[in-house]
Amino acid sequence: MNNTKEYPSRYSKHSVDEIAEYIRFLRQNYIYSKAQAIVKHRTSLGIDEHIISRTLDLAASIWLTTRVDTEMALGCVTWEPNESLQQSIESHFRPVATANDTKRDIIPRSLTAAYLCKNYGFTIIWTDDLRHHLSVDWETQRIKVYEHLIYLCNFLNYPADTPIRTDILEEAVDTINLLFLSDHRRTKRFLKRENKTFNRLGYCGRERRVRLSDYHHWRERISALKEALDGPPKGYHQLVLDKEHRNFLNWATFWIAFVVALLTIISIAFGVVGIVFAVVSYSISVKSYRVAVDSLAVGIQQLEIAIAMACVDAETAARLPQYCAET
Repeated sequence: MNNTKEYPSRYSKHSVDEIAEYIRFLRQNYIYSKAQAIVKHRTSLGIDEHIISRTLDLAASIWLTTRVDTEMALGCVTWEPNESLQQSIESHFRPVATANDTKRDIIPRSLTAAYLCKNYGFTIIWTDDLRHHLSVDWETQRIKVYEHLIYLCNFLNYPADTPIRTDILEEAVDTINLLFLSDHRRTKRFLKRENKTFNRLGYCGRERRVRLSDYHHWRERISALKEALDGPPKGYHQLVLDKEHRNFLNWATFWIAFVVALLTIISIAFGVVGIVFAVVSYSISVKSYRVAVDSLAVGIQQLEIAIAMACVDAETAARLPQYCAET
């Protein structure tokens, strides 16, 4: 809507109420081709067809919460003149044909946005384009999540004609229920930090689906996130065994290696202590020996002095001929 204010000459309608008129027209005539829709409005308004085309794209974007922009094209839904809006939209929501693997069909309960962000370093990027829901940038580990759950719930609670099939909308709700458990404490804290409140909507009347075979349109993206759990957690989380024991092998390998390394360090430490003790003992023994030798030398010197003093007296010298003979 800011575009209509910044570039008013490019659009035939410039307020929410006026755009709502176009949305009502599209809801009733979404099987019209783009050319037919333009003719309908050009006849009644007498406006350039390019301006009407842009306004129809804008109305479709707001109605379907997916970017429709025929002129920009790149990254947007292109509504060609010979196509209906339904045909243009459906081409972006085709189910992915993948084989069922019954052995790996169960989705672990730990596959939640909060768990992926905390333990595996992912970041949630909120998007208002349903086409980008659950797309992942693996290089930066960013997961795009569609943020308007209330939009999907309203479509299911108040069914109306729409180019997006009901089963696609139901599955989109199921994927959000899968990643954001409404009764999960960690998820509540996570959404509070993200300033999101859609968990108050509960599961929108849907059951939580925990099998890959329950998903068709988003199965490939959910499977990729599920496989991310098979890798080791990041940071200190790899040291903790999760509740489902999915990381038991990595956890056991780390702690066994840690214990072996610790025992090795302890044995080396005791060896070093033993060597240090032996060196200290040897040093003390050498010093003790030197002290004893010095004490003996002093004693001998004192004895020699005493003999010499005794031999000075002739009478004593006569009694000690063996000591005073030389004297």
